[in-house]
Amino acid sequence: MLYSLQDIKRYHESKGKKKLILDTNLLLVVLIFSAFGEAYLKECKLTHQYSMNDIMLLKEVFQYFDKRIIIASHTVAEISNLGRKVPDNKLHQLFASFVKELRTFEERHSPLVCLLDIEVKILSRFGFPDMSITEVAKGIEDSVIFTDDFPLFIYVQSLKIPSINFTNVRSFS
Repeated sequence: MLYSLQDIKRYHESKGKKKLILDTNLLLVVLIFSAFGEAYLKECKLTHQYSMNDIMLLKEVFQYFDKRIIIASHTVAEISNLGRKVPDNKLHQLFASFVKELRTFEERHSPLVCLLDIEVKILSRFGFPDMSITEVAKGIEDSVIFTDDFPLFIYVQSLKIPSINFTNVRSFS
């Protein structure tokens, strides 16, 4: 189980630098911080619960994984939709930052046909973006999902997909 920085470090020491698949909420934190810095991170309704300490903790976790972080194509769509919730006077700057920062990530696609094969009960609970992250992880050997969505974390743990919940790392580190 990857609950703390120590757990992540031990995982890295035993498995090497594996691919990290970043969930929407944590990607949004990274992108908003990159666009506007710490002050707006706390001001923004989408990220107000995160701090500079959280940014430092994210960076620390990232160092134990492959440099090219994976995002699912559905995550990009979700980021775009959520990003439109920032005030109009910040929207252009945010999307300019999105374009710049997203170039540093590696996108993986989960075909719709795979998502449609997921049990409707599960799909309706988590939605297409989260299930696309799960499907992408199934296609990348020894990848790790990094999320701050505790129900998703529990679900992927039940599938035996390695995952990290940011709140756990924050609490146990």
